[in-house]
Amino acid sequence: METEDRSLAIQVRIAEINAKFKALLDTISADTADISYYEQRMGELSMEKQSLETELKQYADAQERRDAARSRMGEITAVIDTLANHPMTFDDRLVRQVLECVIVESKDEIKVVFKGGVKVAQGF
Repeated sequence: METEDRSLAIQVRIAEINAKFKALLDTISADTADISYYEQRMGELSMEKQSLETELKQYADAQERRDAARSRMGEITAVIDTLANHPMTFDDRLVRQVLECVIVESKDEIKVVFKGGVKVAQGF
């Protein structure tokens, strides 16, 4: 929820910057006495807007990755649920659907990496 609030705040600030930029442009055309001030201010606003747009894109990308991981976990859960009433025998096809890899950390521990990025460590 904090990400959504920050994303909305960024969008509002970008709209404010756009309005200030337009106001500066209107002022320049009406009064060009001190153009260097306006150029500097417009440059500052442009840099801030670019930074905010980059941050907004990062939030959107992170949300997309979370949604993809949730979707993949839903698929894995569905596969596991279908097996609930079946006898447990090794099924290579099933293993390949849900597991990315298994990493042997030591003689006492392995790490199972599911598709979608979820990692589970298991000690013996």
